[in-house]
Amino acid sequence: MAFEKEVKIRNKTGMHAKPAADFVKKVNQYSPAVSVSFEGKEVNAKDVMALMGLGVAKGNQITIKAEGDNAKTIVEEIIAFVENDMVKNDY
Repeated sequence: MAFEKEVKIRNKTGMHAKPAADFVKKVNQYSPAVSVSFEGKEVNAKDVMALMGLGVAKGNQITIKAEGDNAKTIVEEIIAFVENDMVKNDY
C-alpha cells in the first residue's frame, strides 16, 4: 500500500544542505521506502544529495510518498516535520 501527499516548503532555504540533512534524518526513522517528487522528478528521500539536487526552494510544493502498511502515518509525520520543525528551525 502506498500513500502520497503534497506539502509546501516554507523554510527560508528550501531543501538546502542543513534542512535536507535534517529531513533525511527524519525519514531514516522509517523502514519503508519514502520518496520525494518535484517538477516531474522522483528521488529517494533518504538520499541527501538527491534531495538537494531537486532544487526545491521556499514556496515550492513537493510530494512525499511512502510505501508499506503505515504509509499514511509516515507521510503525515514527515509533513508535520516539514511544516513545523523545518520552519521553526528557520534555516
